[in-house]
Order: sequence, then C-alpha cells, then structure tokens
Amino acid sequence: MFSDGERLKWVLLNQADLPLASAKALGEAFNRFPYLTQKETNALACCCSLHPDQVRVWFIVQRLCHGIIWDYTDIMAVQSKLKSKQGKEEPQQGVKKEMKADSRVEKA
Repeated sequence: MFSDGERLKWVLLNQADLPLASAKALGEAFNRFPYLTQKETNALACCCSLHPDQVRVWFIVQRLCHGIIWDYTDIMAVQSKLKSKQGKEEPQQGVKKEMKADSRVEKA
C-alpha cells in the first residue's frame, strides 16, 4: 500500500512480480538516480509495459528498502549536478508528490 496525495493505493503481491526484462530496466534506472521525473516515469512504464503508478510504487519500495530518504532540496541539488554533467534534461517534476507518498508509507 502507498499513498498518492489523498488516495491510498493497494498493490497485491502478484502485481509486484515483474518479468525479468522489466525488473532489469527498473533496476538500471534506479541505479542511475532513485527519483524519476514524470517524463522518465512514463517512458520507463511504456518500456516495461507497466502502468506509471506501478513504476512509482516500485521506486518507492526500493527507496524504502535501501533507506533512501532525501529532502526535496537535496534531490534538486543532485539532479542539477547530474544535469550539468549530462547536458540538457527536463527539470524534476512530481518529486514533492512522491516524497509525500514515501513519508506516508513510512508512517503506516
């Protein structure tokens, strides 16, 4: 279960089972940066044949499992450093929403 703003979403265990190719793509994306932009979430969902909410849940669970809890300002600072190294990249959007979801999951 995770919270998306004011809504609670339930994820069944069988929905968490991912094909090997999807799990690999998600893992590689997570290793690059544990917080995705909305554009990256949608692209990854399309690539893995998943709903964007499933990708968001997977990332939330991975951050919780790895103990990754960053402040919004820290996320933006790291992302701007990555952006300057990689060239043009869309600014992070939806991070505050995901951070709320992370914090509500931790409290539950």
